[in-house]
Amino acid sequence: MAIDNSDFDLLGLVRSKITLAQKAYLAKKIYSQAAFTGVRGPFCGMVPKGSITLDKTAYKNLLLAVASFGKLGYDGNDVCLVMDKTTEAELKATPKADGQGGFVIENGKCAGYDYVTSHYINTVLDTETKMLKDTEDSFIGIGLFSYLAVQQHGAVRLTVDPVSKAGKGVTLVTINTAWSITDLSVKTTTNGKRNSTTTAFALYKVADGAGA
Repeated sequence: MAIDNSDFDLLGLVRSKITLAQKAYLAKKIYSQAAFTGVRGPFCGMVPKGSITLDKTAYKNLLLAVASFGKLGYDGNDVCLVMDKTTEAELKATPKADGQGGFVIENGKCAGYDYVTSHYINTVLDTETKMLKDTEDSFIGIGLFSYLAVQQHGAVRLTVDPVSKAGKGVTLVTINTAWSITDLSVKTTTNGKRNSTTTAFALYKVADGAGA
């Protein structure tokens, strides 16, 4: 009824909803730790390399975590961190270090590196329902995303169905396409040996720094 009684750009609304749905799909696949089958991101089923406490050691330990990629031959120029909004808020209020001004997150950077926020970094797949569920802990993902190839394949098919649910006055709009996510670091060699797992992405558990 809202659509029937309103004068607005319906096509624009549908397009915006499709764009949001596509962004949510890719974020879920790229950032989640869920053990998906088929299309899956670099953090899928990953075991944390360690923990980062949100206290005066956070800045140093984030820098060390990024530096660890250098041991594998990466220059680290394209590093991006992934965290939830709560962790972002904590790091915005966490000083860099004793005697050094500023905060871990400032001027749109985390420890000087790009970062994005997504609650999907804290999600896994429920083995019973096969649905995503939040973990009890928070995590920070670190990756060299230039090594992640996200590609769309084939045509994008848009179907408008005013018939199936016509009795309820509903028009179904469906979009179909195919995506692939490939971690290119698995296809490379490190120190002369072929990689069997990712070397361009790492996961860290967030430890509460309250009272530290």
